[in-house]
Formats: sequence, structure tokens, C-alpha cells
Amino acid sequence: MSLTLILTEIGTTLMEEFIQRRSYVYYNVNPGTYETSATGYVGALIDQGNSKIPASQTVPTKQPILSYSKHTGRNFIQFDGERQMTSNINLNMDGSLVTAFVVYR
Repeated sequence: MSLTLILTEIGTTLMEEFIQRRSYVYYNVNPGTYETSATGYVGALIDQGNSKIPASQTVPTKQPILSYSKHTGRNFIQFDGERQMTSNINLNMDGSLVTAFVVYR
């Protein structure tokens, strides 16, 4: 079984749609796929893949920061070593080996 874990900032493309359909979990920062506080901290990423398992951080001081790039016109998430997101993903779903990919562009 192959498991694809993707965190990406790219817009919708045919390749992205293909990856999204085949991914167990798939997170991005397109509008509507994350939850933020009034101060711009990300509390949850909504899974766009097949499992619908969110990545989250309930401790405000550890939440990553949602930022906007004037150069690319896209949102991105800033992690600084202390800030993190976690998700409850069972990588041993059927006892077989699993391949995980993390892609960022």
C-alpha cells in the first residue's frame, strides 16, 4: 500500500487533482482549507485527501503562522521549530509497508 502525505501551496492543476484523488491525506493552504485565529495563527488544516483527517494544533503558542507572499500572491505557513501541526494518521493500516511523501513547492 502506498500512502502519500502532501503539504503544498500550489493552486489547482491537473497534477494536483490527480494527487488529491489518490492521497490518503492531503493538506494545502488554498482558501477554505484551513482554520485560523483572528491573529493569523493556523489551528487546523482540513484534509483534502481520502481520509479526511485534519492536522491541528490546539496550543496557541505552538500554532504556525499563516502568511501571504506579495511575490507569488499565495498563502503559506511559517513553522519556526517551536510551531507545529499534528495529525492522528495510522501508517500501519493493514500491516503492509507504507511509503510516505511530503512535498512542498
